[in-house]
Amino acid sequence: MNDDKKTTYTGHFKNNQMHGTGTYSWGDGQVYIGPFYKDKKQGKGGIYRFADGQYIFGDWHDGQLHGLGFQLKQNDGKFSVKKGLWHNGKMVKTLDLNKNELEECDIL
Repeated sequence: MNDDKKTTYTGHFKNNQMHGTGTYSWGDGQVYIGPFYKDKKQGKGGIYRFADGQYIFGDWHDGQLHGLGFQLKQNDGKFSVKKGLWHNGKMVKTLDLNKNELEECDIL
């Protein structure tokens, strides 16, 4: 897939839709690598890199990070990592990186 906005998709298709594992790249440096379902980011383990170098990765549903996810940022050469629960693309609860807190959460 390639259009005038310099986006590209390399990966699996089903019924002329992105479906399965693939890589979608935007002309400004953003990239998503992971599972697709009926043309949307969906499944476990997808990684999204923003143009500014920030990463988010985790569980995806209906094109958005949803469920357990991580955010990796770099600022002045230092990295910070946040673990959290995401709902429709927004982090709704920060979790301790050293604990398994999922059984205590009822958001999912």
